[in-house]
Amino acid sequence: MLLTSTTFTPGPDDGRVVPMSSEPNASVPPFPAPAPADPASPHPFAGIVAMDAERVIGRDGFLPWKVKEDLRWFRRITTGNTIVMGRTTWEGILAETSPTFAFPGRHTVVLSGRADSLGADGRPAWPGVAAVCGSMEDLLTRTRAGEFPGAVIIAGGARVFAAAMPYIGTVYLTRIHATHPGDTHMPPFERHFPHVREAETHAACTMQVMSRV
Repeated sequence: MLLTSTTFTPGPDDGRVVPMSSEPNASVPPFPAPAPADPASPHPFAGIVAMDAERVIGRDGFLPWKVKEDLRWFRRITTGNTIVMGRTTWEGILAETSPTFAFPGRHTVVLSGRADSLGADGRPAWPGVAAVCGSMEDLLTRTRAGEFPGAVIIAGGARVFAAAMPYIGTVYLTRIHATHPGDTHMPPFERHFPHVREAETHAACTMQVMSRV
C-alpha cells in the first residue's frame, strides 16, 4: 500500500472529557454529526475508530470484538457519507462477510497503490467499492474537487489513520472498556482534539466526539 502525507507527530492524551449526560445508555443530542467535506478546510476529513484500553484496534486484520452498540454507532455515523479505508482493512471485512459485500448507503473508498486494485476497465477490483485512491494526496485532491458525497470519514487501519490525521477535524471514537489481544494499535492522537464530548455510554463501551475546535 502506498500512503504518503505530511508527517503526524503523536503526543500524549491531554483531551478534556466533558460529559453531556449522567444517564447511562442514553444517546445524547445534540452532538456534531458529520458535516459534508469542506474543500476549503485544512481538515476536510472526519475519522471513526474503536479502540480498547490498550489502544488495540485489530488482530490479524479483523476487529477483536463484536459490540453491538459500536456497530450501531458506526452505521449511524457513516450512513449517507463516504468511508475510506486501506486495502488490508477492506479485505479483512470481505473475509468476514463475502467477496461482494458492500456497506449499504455508503460510498466506500479504498486506499491502495497496488495495480491490481483496479480492473482492466479502470474500475475498482471489488464490487462493493466505489473508488480507489493511490495515495493520501490523491484522496485529498479528489475530496477537495468534490468527488465524494457527504462527509469523508477515515475508517482505518492504523497506517491510514496516521497518514490522514493532519487532515482530520473530528474523530468519532468508541472506547471499548475491556482489553483484547491484538497486533494493530491506534497511534496517539488525543492532544490534537481537546474538545471531547460523551455521546453514548454503555456497559461495554463509551462513544465520544472529539474535535480540534
